[in-house]
Amino acid sequence: MSISRVAIIFDDQVRPDTTGVYCRRALESLATVDHVSPATASAVSRGVYDLYLVIDDGLEYQLPADLHPIAWWAIDTHLNFDRYAAQAPAFDLVFTAQRDGAEQLRRAGIGTATWLPLACDPTIHRKHSVEKTLDVAFVGHVFPGPRADLLKRMQERFPNSFVGERYFDEMARTYSASRIVFNRSIRNDVNMRVFEAVGCGSLLLTNGLKDNGQEELFREGVHLVTYGDAEELLDKIAFYLKDEELRERIALAGHREALARHTYRHRMEAILRQADAMLSRTTAQVPEGVPFGSTDSAPRDRSYFEFDRPELLGLVPKTASKILDIGCGAGRLGASLKRRQSAEVTGIEQDKSASSLAAKSLDQVLVGDIEKMELPFNARSFDAIICGDVLEHLLDPARLLRRAREWLKPDGRLIASIPNVRHHSVVLALLEGNWTYQSAGLLDRTHRVFFTRREIEKLFYRAGFVIEQLSFVPSPDFKAAVQQGGELKDLYIDRLCLGKVPPKEAEEFFAYQYLVSAVRSPVPAYGLTSIVIVTCNQLSYTRQCLQSIWDLTDEPYEVIIVDNASTDGTVEYVRSLPE
Repeated sequence: MSISRVAIIFDDQVRPDTTGVYCRRALESLATVDHVSPATASAVSRGVYDLYLVIDDGLEYQLPADLHPIAWWAIDTHLNFDRYAAQAPAFDLVFTAQRDGAEQLRRAGIGTATWLPLACDPTIHRKHSVEKTLDVAFVGHVFPGPRADLLKRMQERFPNSFVGERYFDEMARTYSASRIVFNRSIRNDVNMRVFEAVGCGSLLLTNGLKDNGQEELFREGVHLVTYGDAEELLDKIAFYLKDEELRERIALAGHREALARHTYRHRMEAILRQADAMLSRTTAQVPEGVPFGSTDSAPRDRSYFEFDRPELLGLVPKTASKILDIGCGAGRLGASLKRRQSAEVTGIEQDKSASSLAAKSLDQVLVGDIEKMELPFNARSFDAIICGDVLEHLLDPARLLRRAREWLKPDGRLIASIPNVRHHSVVLALLEGNWTYQSAGLLDRTHRVFFTRREIEKLFYRAGFVIEQLSFVPSPDFKAAVQQGGELKDLYIDRLCLGKVPPKEAEEFFAYQYLVSAVRSPVPAYGLTSIVIVTCNQLSYTRQCLQSIWDLTDEPYEVIIVDNASTDGTVEYVRSLPE
């Protein structure tokens, strides 16, 4: 491994038990390590370290922009995803402690985002030879909500319990003295307590998080035990308090699994391996060319083009046998389609390196700018056309949709994903006076057009489509902020209060991108709408009225202007307008 000296950056003054403390201890057995406080990061030596490693400590600070190569382990993406999405583009490698956090960052364009779960430190989170004097223990913060409610019921039913804060060795002794360790995550997070409890050799009883990777780390009933609701929690506590043999067998298996696979040394080794692999790739291997509509000469990292896009895959009909993927990237989505069904997939991609990779998977790949290319497609050629994160990069997205409409079969589908500029991260940034372009995400520097839900609906209507399905990819904080199926309380987004917003509208502030499935619209059966403008010497108002009609009227219309002997140039202006 080529990485021998690492600068690890985190603050340990606010919280002495922050994750960075454990990472530093583990890393020191693998490399020469210098701890750097964020407050002094601007003075850290350049060119001395093989890697700058930032461990998320929950604090916000500005790091120098010239620290490279630099990696980041983002711990709390479940609490404030937008902060992480805004900061992630600054890092060469990004790791997240939560699996869904990595998935969300990849959707936001952070191609290096990798799930790296939390862990235990065997020198601290260890099994002490103490008597089991407690029935249940919970060490940590009692946040209002489900955790506090469950703890209250647990203590009422099992009064021989400990609930409070303890650190390091004292925490490990408390866990070791407990027959059962209780856990309840805050927002679907596989938290530190999962690893610390099993590391200390006591039975962990935690809420089930199979959908966020917990089952891939520890198996239910083998290494730990899970519960669903309060009644199941209380029943299982009572059951495992009585069955000591089974309880201790599961606890021992969890303890061994933690030591074998889930220590901070394991996590640091994973970071160093990935950083080493990154450093071994020469920068000359970045893709040639630029993505759709870009005026920026900076090439994209290869990971920008390599997404499977399962959310788009699910919208493509399984019966589609001829598919066009516009902006196919490296062909990952097309390859998934060909594995799933018998289909001929044609791709269009501007980036030459990405298109050469796509050609290995797809039946045909055309290279070039979709807005300038003469394409060989006959009318009604395709069962499905995909525009995954493409329309926002174009000068005239409506023109492309009109062309695509002609290429679609009468019962064909057009599938698209489009970022939502009404997302609260953009709104809040705008309130602060910021509209800062980034290398990827909602404000990608190559975006030419920005969309909200209503603008998407207008675009497709004007291009001759009927939207059959319009769904959205939510931010991780969506469920916590927006109530489903009930009265909506005042909606707060950071310091912005939107009042009692209808649920459907509130959703739009948490929609990261929209997913569209549309079909060709039939020719309308109704005729033109006639709009009559009566004017006399009001040229400026006449201009505004006409501009408003052009911008906002979707239905077919004709404009009739009745002028009452204007002398201010109105007649000349009207006559100069195109037919």
